[in-house]
Amino acid sequence: MSITALRDLQTLDERLRLLAEDAARQLGTAKQRLHVAKAMSTIRLAQARDAGASAAKLIARITPTLPVQAA
Repeated sequence: MSITALRDLQTLDERLRLLAEDAARQLGTAKQRLHVAKAMSTIRLAQARDAGASAAKLIARITPTLPVQAA
C-alpha cells in the first residue's frame, strides 16, 4: 500500500471516529432531554390531578348551598 493510501485511510479513520463521538454526544443529549420531558410530564400530570381534586372538593362544598329549582 502506498503512503498516500495509508494517510487517506488514517484521515478516514479519524473522521469516522469524530463522527462516532459526535453521534454519541448527540444521543446522550437526546436521552437527557427525554428524561427531562418525562419528568416534566409527570409533574404536570400530578398538578392536573391536584387541580381536579381541588375542583371536585370545591364543587362538593358549593353544591349543597345552591338553591333547588322546581321541576
